[in-house]
Amino acid sequence: MTEDSRTHGFGDSSGDRTLPLTRRGVLAAGAVGVLASGSATARTDGGEEDGDEEDDGDGPPFAPGDHDHSGERGSTARLGDAAPVESITARTITAENVNDVRHVHAGDWDDRLQAEIDAAAAEAEREVVVHGNGVFEPTTTVFLPDDLTLTIDEGVRLVPPSDHELAEIETGNRTYRTLITNADHDDGNEAVAVEGGYVSFENVDWDELSHAPVWFHNCVSPRQEGVTVEDVMYDYGSADGTRQFGVYITESEGGIQRRCVARRVGYDGIANRGYGSTRNPKIIGCEAYDIPGTGIQIAGDVRNQSTPSDAPYLDEYVIRECKTDAYITVHSGGDGASDGLIEDNDARMISLIADGPFDNVTIRNNVVSQLLVAIRDRITNLTIRGQQNRDGRQDGSIRLIGYGTPGVVDRLTIADCFSRDRTFLQNELHELTSVSDVRLLNNVFDPDHDDATFVDGAIEPHFGGDGAESDLQGVDIVANTIHDATVINEGVDTARLRDNTLVGANDSPGLRYDTSDLFVEATAPVDDSFPEAIQFEPDGPDEWWTFEFDIDEAGEYEVELETLFVSSYGTYELSVNGEQVDTIDFYAESFTRDTITYVLELAEGTNTVRFEAVGKNEESSDYNMALYYLNVPDAPVSGPAISSRPVPRLLNNGRGTNEGDPSDEGEWHGYAPFAEQSNALVRDTTTDDWYRAVDGDWMRL
Repeated sequence: MTEDSRTHGFGDSSGDRTLPLTRRGVLAAGAVGVLASGSATARTDGGEEDGDEEDDGDGPPFAPGDHDHSGERGSTARLGDAAPVESITARTITAENVNDVRHVHAGDWDDRLQAEIDAAAAEAEREVVVHGNGVFEPTTTVFLPDDLTLTIDEGVRLVPPSDHELAEIETGNRTYRTLITNADHDDGNEAVAVEGGYVSFENVDWDELSHAPVWFHNCVSPRQEGVTVEDVMYDYGSADGTRQFGVYITESEGGIQRRCVARRVGYDGIANRGYGSTRNPKIIGCEAYDIPGTGIQIAGDVRNQSTPSDAPYLDEYVIRECKTDAYITVHSGGDGASDGLIEDNDARMISLIADGPFDNVTIRNNVVSQLLVAIRDRITNLTIRGQQNRDGRQDGSIRLIGYGTPGVVDRLTIADCFSRDRTFLQNELHELTSVSDVRLLNNVFDPDHDDATFVDGAIEPHFGGDGAESDLQGVDIVANTIHDATVINEGVDTARLRDNTLVGANDSPGLRYDTSDLFVEATAPVDDSFPEAIQFEPDGPDEWWTFEFDIDEAGEYEVELETLFVSSYGTYELSVNGEQVDTIDFYAESFTRDTITYVLELAEGTNTVRFEAVGKNEESSDYNMALYYLNVPDAPVSGPAISSRPVPRLLNNGRGTNEGDPSDEGEWHGYAPFAEQSNALVRDTTTDDWYRAVDGDWMRL
């Protein structure tokens, strides 16, 4: 403690003064009856807000009040707070042992704290408590041994002065200046912990050194809980290249950071990073605000890129229930990462950066403005579920970014998410990047933009150019609700669409017609005795039946046919107003009721739907077919629906088109395995012949 901050008795309004004990300090003192003349001090020279100042409300978004340093949004301990017990006004506790817990006043940080910590370790005592209420100016670093917790009262505000003697500790390729750390950085420590307290480095010059005020390195089961760190050299991106951290753990196993807060820190607010291995790190319930770099981060050894070893350096990591107006970031590190969970967070952005391979990552139930996946290596089995878009201001809710190095994503699932941005999934892949087996399931896309796209590869990528250089392979778009947006706009090589709901801005629910009421004529018997369905019963091909319905306004409509697939049904050609639309094989091994959706150009007035039998599946026992209902909106779709032209191979409800015989030419030539896996029918647009892939080859039906 600097000499000018030591107390010499009761001070006047212009000098130093002693401070009352917190309730915790008083109770601890009373337990042993040890009270001595005060040596606690507090700075009153204007370096801290006075107790009457109120928060101006201009802090960063969703930040707690500027004076809440407990990490728990509790009441703030401020200079001059009244003592909980008024009869004790200017006393403090000397270092004493109460039930195997040592008590030291914050005013004795420099003189006694380290000695009491060492004595506690020698006596196998597990906790040292620092009491006080006010601003204190420690000048020296404290080092924690194995199995010891340093607990700091919430009223203790630690603000080292400019003439400090804080330790400078070198590790890896960087030297850090720190206030609280573990004792043995070379051989490591176990079960070290710090609980509570507030640290500000506002007076500590950077001197070309990095800072980490509360830092544990090379530990097993370290813990940092309820710690607040502020004003740590706000120099992010400076030419000198120093990096400033707030609450920090490196190269450790089983590290936990819980309910910590970081504000105005120049690089990472709260971080658990590897300069070697990082096993089972957890960051839970923490907050970070006004951070120019990353608010909250878990990272492997990012210096070591793309040199995988037998086991990942980063595994079983968790970031949960955190808040930040900056980024939440996970770096895999060059040796890879596995089994990660990022859930229930609230952040401006979540970024997953594959410096090395990632395996089994789950990102779920987060509220973010954007999620970024940077692909510099391999990612296997990435699941994004339940993401809620914050504001609709971004170009892309989920961005896939490739770089000038080989990168692969295999199995990407995006499910149950909601977005109002311009693009739901944005492809910004470099030509060296490959993404396959993409599943978009049960998402809701309701953009606040006129030119929105559900999947887009035409937006200028981060590395420049006109659009994505690599297309997504094998995209399943299933059971999504898409409002007034193009489904795909480039950047996709093969896609399957099924059971999606496309909603135009002016769409209304429309009408549901019983097809029995729309039936006009048929060339073979019709059975209308069923409760809902009407069945056509021809003896062979070349038989047909027709239906009619009226439309008030010409335009493009999304029409749904509710129909039946069974083992005795045939193959039919569907035409609307004389234009062929599709060929449908109604055969199925078991009774299956399903809905087929088409976007059709309908005329004002009467429109005619015709089904003509053209054959049957070789497994089918007959040529029949049946219909239940026809669903037609009241008005045309006001926005674009499916933009299939830029997608070379698009299956909409199992149907696709090819220019020519796919055995010899066209978009589907060479893609028989994908079509067979999809149970697809592909129509030759030059001859109207239909093809199915069987045993890896195309077969004309």
